[in-house]
Amino acid sequence: MADITETQESLPPFRMGEVGSLGLKVKNGRIYEEPRQALRFPESIKTFQLMMRDPAVAASVNIIKMFVRKVNWRFVPPKGKEQDPKMLERADFFNSLMDDMEHDWADFINSVMSFCTYGFCVNEKVYKKRQGKKGKYQSKFDDGLIGWAKLPIRNQSTLDKWYFDEDFRRVTGVRQNLRNVSHIAGAINLGERPLTRKLPRAKFMLFKYDDEYGNPEGRSPLLNAYVPWKYKVQIEEYEAVGVSRDLVGMPKIGLPPDYLDENAEPEKKAFVQYCKTVVNDMIANDRAGLIWPRYIDPYTKEDIFEFSLVSRQGAKAYDTGSIIDRYSKQIMMAFMSDVLAMGQSKYGSFSLADSKTSLLAMSVDILLKQIKNVINRDLVAQTYALNMWDDEEHVQITYDDIETPDLEAIGSYIQKTVAVGALEVDKELSNKLREHIGLPPADESQPVSEKLSPNSQSRSGDGYKTAGEGTAKTPSAKDPSTANKANK
Repeated sequence: MADITETQESLPPFRMGEVGSLGLKVKNGRIYEEPRQALRFPESIKTFQLMMRDPAVAASVNIIKMFVRKVNWRFVPPKGKEQDPKMLERADFFNSLMDDMEHDWADFINSVMSFCTYGFCVNEKVYKKRQGKKGKYQSKFDDGLIGWAKLPIRNQSTLDKWYFDEDFRRVTGVRQNLRNVSHIAGAINLGERPLTRKLPRAKFMLFKYDDEYGNPEGRSPLLNAYVPWKYKVQIEEYEAVGVSRDLVGMPKIGLPPDYLDENAEPEKKAFVQYCKTVVNDMIANDRAGLIWPRYIDPYTKEDIFEFSLVSRQGAKAYDTGSIIDRYSKQIMMAFMSDVLAMGQSKYGSFSLADSKTSLLAMSVDILLKQIKNVINRDLVAQTYALNMWDDEEHVQITYDDIETPDLEAIGSYIQKTVAVGALEVDKELSNKLREHIGLPPADESQPVSEKLSPNSQSRSGDGYKTAGEGTAKTPSAKDPSTANKANK
């Protein structure tokens, strides 16, 4: 084996540090990666708020939040140290922190999910010393350890600037501007507490929907839904105007040509202006009726001043309903939530719905992993440091399965694998099954009951033999196992 020292000495000079840059377009703390101004932060906040009022957008975001809300979170020892007493004690401590804040853990997770709308979420870390009823932040415990007081969100609409290091490679902080929050701006004395505050990076957790080019603003999924949403809203407005005109009619006023002449008398011009006001008021539904002069031409016997409501004749040129549905489905596809639209049409199947639901669950699982990684890498690590624990490995936060397991499918699988001896029935398997059906785990120190274990195998892996061997191709008519479809 070669000498490591000699190998290192023979290496040419090599710079191990970072050379390149992220390449973010940053100016005065603003990021200009998005070419469309309406979708560029902070202008994008108002755009996204408008989009969230659309049923298709709101349903797509809410179904993702619904998946996340049903998940249970807990801290567990690191892999390989599940039975380590010290790690179990650490896990119990962190689990107690989740239930010892001013707000629920579920509220914190719900606030983090705002990154599904805005692309990112900033949550400040507020700590406390656990000393019972003493201090500003009270605790259920009195062990003197550092815990969490709260993890409040910092509203995206109040953030307006990012701070970077000199090479623009790392975020060092974010500025919160409270000037637009009227009740706060009016209550704070400008001489004592400024309305703009810098939050250092070590003071907050940064959750991002999509970490693109190291952009602290992430990438909102609403960006992919913006174009279909924009067209959908426009068509809905046109459709509403068209329906209104079909039902009410469009005001039509007929006047003699001399009233519309540029050199008409002032009285005639004033009457033309009055007619324009009548038309606008009726379109805006501000006028219930009008008094109209009637003058009949002595020669033609027709009214000189004509007023009527004209409705559109003929069929519609486009089916606006199908167009709106198409854009709604495109919006849902941007969130992988188009399974919501499957029950609204005659197309689709149960198998396709299952596939789309699984795909949606997969995308939600990716978001949960991102949340988990930020908590483990940031909040857990800093809590260890504040308590001056020098453990080489830290406990990790984890979450339960997103989807409810199919007990019928699991039962069939266990039946078939155990029957052929491919799976051993032990306490670990038993407790996993008990977990799926909502029962508490059994004592792992006790052996598996022989009465509950199968004492024979089906020998379904054997080849076909003659009758009487248990694996005959044509079993006896008296064989009751033929009624079990799972054996076929």
